[in-house]
Amino acid sequence: MDAVMEEKIKKELGTQKFSKFGAGGGGCISSGNSYITDHGKVYVKFNPKSEARRMFDGEFASLSAIYDTNTIKVPKPLLVLDNPNGGAVFVSEHLDMSGLSRFDGELGEKLARLHLHNEMVAKQQGTKETSGHITEMIPAYVNRFGFHATTCCGYTPQDNTWTDDWPTARLCRGAMLISVPFNTMEFRHPRLHTSLSCWLQLGDVFCKEVGRSN
Repeated sequence: MDAVMEEKIKKELGTQKFSKFGAGGGGCISSGNSYITDHGKVYVKFNPKSEARRMFDGEFASLSAIYDTNTIKVPKPLLVLDNPNGGAVFVSEHLDMSGLSRFDGELGEKLARLHLHNEMVAKQQGTKETSGHITEMIPAYVNRFGFHATTCCGYTPQDNTWTDDWPTARLCRGAMLISVPFNTMEFRHPRLHTSLSCWLQLGDVFCKEVGRSN
């Protein structure tokens, strides 16, 4: 990341200090580094591709949604910025990920709570409505399947349009998502090819049935 981008991040964060620490790293798509700022530690992920802004905007929205449930610790998303030299950067709270194996059981419990969060919201709303008054703000119950923002599998955008049933939201649309890289032979491992082929056939059958019913 160049000096111009660093200055842009410093301005948006309102910090004078912006010192890199740690070894940095990344995955097969994006790279990242941790920095010390006037307000604490942050993690900056950067990607030079044109699809980066859409990908990072989706990640920002996803992390915000999980963070707001207050069920499991995730890094608080802070910024998504365009890089003048191409691509985008994603800035979030820095989390120390070392020595976490001893918390495996707690992680499982909190993941379960995360998946039950929407159901708990429904129960809370019922209690508040029955009591005749609302004393505190509670999240809104979501009775459909989808998401308000486009998220990505790698660089490939997912269709998160709201729908009334889970099979349409995930089985049918998931099969269409996989078919994009599959049809371009991005997946070449024989066993993976067989598994994806079965998934696509199942998704194709289901999508046709959905089409008939509509």
